[in-house]
Amino acid sequence: RGINAEYGKQWYQRRVRGIQEAVKTLIEEYLEKLYFLLHGPIVSRMLQQRDLQYYLLHLLSRASVTAVSHLVKAKLYRISYHPEESTQFRVSEYPPVTLALRPDKVVVLDTLTDIYIWIGSQIKEKKEELLDQAKMFVEQLTADRFPAPSRAVLLDDTASNRFVDCYLMPLHKDSLGLQSTVLPELNEVSADDLRQLTAKFNHITLKSFNQWLEEIRLTVIPSLAY
Repeated sequence: RGINAEYGKQWYQRRVRGIQEAVKTLIEEYLEKLYFLLHGPIVSRMLQQRDLQYYLLHLLSRASVTAVSHLVKAKLYRISYHPEESTQFRVSEYPPVTLALRPDKVVVLDTLTDIYIWIGSQIKEKKEELLDQAKMFVEQLTADRFPAPSRAVLLDDTASNRFVDCYLMPLHKDSLGLQSTVLPELNEVSADDLRQLTAKFNHITLKSFNQWLEEIRLTVIPSLAY
């Protein structure tokens, strides 16, 4: 009887922890979407202009859930060689954050209405093959879209970078611990390389997601105490 009671208690605690984690994940996903809606460059500019607010409301009310989510938060992909097959390519989806734009990577940014292929400055060998693969991926990605999104190829360390930067969450403003949580690969980047990578995005004025959350915590939680 005591064993059954103890087992029941452990099961109940595991159940509660599972529910807590599920609720936490759901809240984080909601807050991230709210962040992009209010502060992200895709929709926030419309919210700040009265003449575009009606257009935005009409657009969001008629578009599919998938399309609305895509409009609020852009998608980022990397094109790379397969680690085990030198002749094979691999496409990986990444969080849409600034530090994902490393100079040794080829990236595809999909905003639903525009597609940008971004080529890092350190891509030297097989640059044309990676670009061709990126173009093939874009063709597959947009095959069923109408009207077809506009497309552009952008080079690292040029003024055209702003077309990609403005759609990304400024992860470079967060602590190293938070950065490596979002992008674990940063743990393998040297301190000097990470410092140089971060410096490339110093012109961005948008708050990071974690800075915004901290601002909410400092503003909302004290007010709830009264």
